[in-house]
Amino acid sequence: MTGTADSISLWRDRDYRNYRVSRAIAMLGSHMSSLAFPLLVLGMGEGAVKAGLLGTCAVVIGTISKLPAGHLADRFDQKRLMLAMDAVRLATVGSIPLAAVLGHLTFPQLVVVALVEGVATAVFGSASMVFVRVIVPPAQFALAMSQSQRIFGIAALVGPMLGGALYAVDPLLPFVVDTASYAVSGALLLAVSARPGRREEGGPAGEDRRVTAGLRWLAAHRGILGLTGFCAVLNLAGAASGLAAVLVMSGQGVPSGVIGVVMACGGCGVVAGSMVVTRVVGLGPARLYPAAGLLWAGSFAILSVSQSPWAVGAVLTFLAALGPSTSVMLFQLVAERAPQGLYGRVIAAQGLISTSLAFAGPLLAGVAVAWFGGAAVWLVFAGLCLAATLVMIPFLPCVDRTAEPPELAEPAGPAVLAHDAHDAHDAQGPRTGPET
Repeated sequence: MTGTADSISLWRDRDYRNYRVSRAIAMLGSHMSSLAFPLLVLGMGEGAVKAGLLGTCAVVIGTISKLPAGHLADRFDQKRLMLAMDAVRLATVGSIPLAAVLGHLTFPQLVVVALVEGVATAVFGSASMVFVRVIVPPAQFALAMSQSQRIFGIAALVGPMLGGALYAVDPLLPFVVDTASYAVSGALLLAVSARPGRREEGGPAGEDRRVTAGLRWLAAHRGILGLTGFCAVLNLAGAASGLAAVLVMSGQGVPSGVIGVVMACGGCGVVAGSMVVTRVVGLGPARLYPAAGLLWAGSFAILSVSQSPWAVGAVLTFLAALGPSTSVMLFQLVAERAPQGLYGRVIAAQGLISTSLAFAGPLLAGVAVAWFGGAAVWLVFAGLCLAATLVMIPFLPCVDRTAEPPELAEPAGPAVLAHDAHDAHDAQGPRTGPET
């Protein structure tokens, strides 16, 4: 009952409600257009290679931009940054239907759109992670993060289906809707009255103002760094298992319609997992992360025995359900300990490390299936998760909260709020990306 009451209290806050709805609308629009991008490239006659290249460009530029994005989020007004990035994304995505109507749409333009949108999304993500500390009381931070995971899961489940349906009506329609989603998102953000507290010019004495300050902070906090590395391995296994499932099922002659249903199970798992986050994170990192690692390993081992499509779907759903809790626990640890003026760079560095191995996921899947075949490939993933768990366990004592210096353990609370009086608050695979 307490969790439900807290959730209702959070949604009653006008600032949080406007912020969260703006994020939901923008996420849904992005998932629609993400499906339509490769289809549009193929429809232009550019081929599968260029369709893949477009997606790679967006991912690579987004990763490269993480650390500079965190630096910007620490130095500038996060609300203004988010509004500016929504405006940039509106203009870039909106240029696609405009150019098509004028008869000038080209593949190089799509590459430019992917690059610009990738940078803007990275900056928005870092700014939103800092800003959510402003509009959410520390006691409700984990709840806010669980709601973020739930919305992401719903958008990942519904967005591609809507995008495909809209594309069938008109290839430009998903991009028109995505453009409109950024306009609505910006309007809702304008209605948020909370603002970050003003920082003194130049920041506190001795403050590290380098772009790499977040990486340096993580290096000094071995416990959180170890958990971040553990999540990176699980992200690698998650990225590889999706493609491996498709390859294995395809080799077994499973119909494409069934494969599509199985692959949609991940979104259902994220939504289900997000609904129990606040209870699961109460276990604490010392119990949560070893349990998650062993469950990942055991689930993959089960698939080496039973490879039916429905077994694959059940396992993918279960693994996706574990993701929100491991992600939120890590978000909460960083939010509690990172200094306010460094938080954007720390969360960007954490996101960079946790997603750094996922790029190799498709390659790992292809090599594992080719070398080991259907049954043994799942044992490879099980061994990878088990090894990551064993390596991570020695880092757990370093996560003990009592070992943190008091000045780093103090979270950002109402002291950094700049509300009008009538808006004041009382007292924002495992997926660990920065955007909320």
